[in-house]
Amino acid sequence: RYWNYFGPIWDGPYMAVTDFMATVMRVNCLPEGMSCLNPYHLEQVVMRFLYWPTEMPNFAEKISPANWRIENKQGHSWVICEERRKQNPQFPANPSDANFNSFAIAAVDDRYIVRLSFGNFGGLPIGDSIAACNTMRDKVLNSIRWQLSPSLQARKEAVLQQFSNTSISQHREPEPWVYSKWRDGDHKKGEPLYVLVEPGSPVPVFKP
Repeated sequence: RYWNYFGPIWDGPYMAVTDFMATVMRVNCLPEGMSCLNPYHLEQVVMRFLYWPTEMPNFAEKISPANWRIENKQGHSWVICEERRKQNPQFPANPSDANFNSFAIAAVDDRYIVRLSFGNFGGLPIGDSIAACNTMRDKVLNSIRWQLSPSLQARKEAVLQQFSNTSISQHREPEPWVYSKWRDGDHKKGEPLYVLVEPGSPVPVFKP
């Protein structure tokens, strides 16, 4: 889905845009013995997903996770968080500073999650733009009605019983991830397009 948000009729064509997509993802990197149906393990899966830009060449630095919260929908935990653009206070406000991603993620099986992605492209004023995008996101999330099949519900209950002493964080601060540093490769020397100069933060390690 694709939504445009309009402000006053005299203030340009629109104030922000949201590109929405729902995806079912298989978590191949999850170690044996761990399950997305365990909220504690699901939290680690989400953090692993949010980590990936730190190791990409010349990727703009992000603030992530931002505004982390957990919502219970029909007995299932949903992780809701944002990935914000890191602003430079030395420069004036820029429309691109209102560009950010929102995610809502829940487990549907031991190794599968459903991810609702909201790619938001805003404008000025930044606060109004972000508020409009998040209002639409919350309307979508409030409309969710779903349930697992009887067999998956039974599997979930078995997992929760097995890991009854674990829980998911109700609040998280943004991670202090250090982004990798890269330079352009010299094709005359046979170098790749980008060459790693300094590695960033290591990949988060799964903890059973």
